[in-house]
Amino acid sequence: ALLPGFHSRLSVFSPKNLRSQFDQGHLQFTLAKFGNIPYGKSLIGPVKVANPIDACSSLTNYITEEDAGKNVIIIAKMGECRSTIKARYAQMAGAKMLVVISHKDDVSDLIIKDVEDTGDINIPVVIINSLDGETLLASIKDGNEVELLMHFPQTQ
Repeated sequence: ALLPGFHSRLSVFSPKNLRSQFDQGHLQFTLAKFGNIPYGKSLIGPVKVANPIDACSSLTNYITEEDAGKNVIIIAKMGECRSTIKARYAQMAGAKMLVVISHKDDVSDLIIKDVEDTGDINIPVVIINSLDGETLLASIKDGNEVELLMHFPQTQ
């Protein structure tokens, strides 16, 4: 079996001082088994923190006009609701991808799928570990414009 994310990579694109806190800028992640995964493509965009942070209700930070044309990535924490609910709220807010911060230190063996119909979710969802997530959040809190680069796997 291939390693999780073998053909895909999630990395910090900017700022450089944040990128250097990760191994070659790369974050450990797992791709959720629902949502529309744009196989063979890449997505780069600015990261916005979900408000509320668990994205279990309608997000108040809708994508603004200055973000128009950018692939905004919303980052949220695991919370009281399923990842599919977070994905729907992120999608409604205009996000092109959702990053969910796990409570776990290692997300390589996580399988995120859902039992309900998820055909209405058309953004990809990735789960990252708690340490990487907190590092990203701290950089954003410090006022940095954080951009992530996602290379999706070539095939399913």
